[in-house]
Amino acid sequence: MYLADLSSHEHMQRIRSVGWLEPEHEYTRGAVDPSDLRRLCELAVDPWMPAVAGGFHVCRFCGFTGGLECQGIKLTGLGWSNLYIPDGNRIYEAPSMIVHYIDAHGYAPPEEFLKAVRKCPEMNSPEYDELILSSGGKSLMEPPSQ
Repeated sequence: MYLADLSSHEHMQRIRSVGWLEPEHEYTRGAVDPSDLRRLCELAVDPWMPAVAGGFHVCRFCGFTGGLECQGIKLTGLGWSNLYIPDGNRIYEAPSMIVHYIDAHGYAPPEEFLKAVRKCPEMNSPEYDELILSSGGKSLMEPPSQ
């Protein structure tokens, strides 16, 4: 599924899409600092998700599925989850495959996203929850209505 980098969601204007790549669309290429990639890998180990998605994302560039070792960090199940990276003003939503896109396809995410990655608290920590809330994610934290 392609979404332009930094596009906002229809239902939540404070969520920005990053890393939703498809072969039919150009994307920004370039070097990503290894420390930024490592931090992104750390966040992808056990990402917080407000809902369980009902599908699996395969890399449409090369067919990659599954796990990856990223700077000594073992990642399993890439393609099954999304990453929610808050920055205090907004929340960036990226597929977990973003790690593969950077590593294998030279994708360079927007700098503002990488800045948020650098400052993101550990997933599922009280500090992370607080930052999700202060970034406009209250509706993401609420249980779904019946």
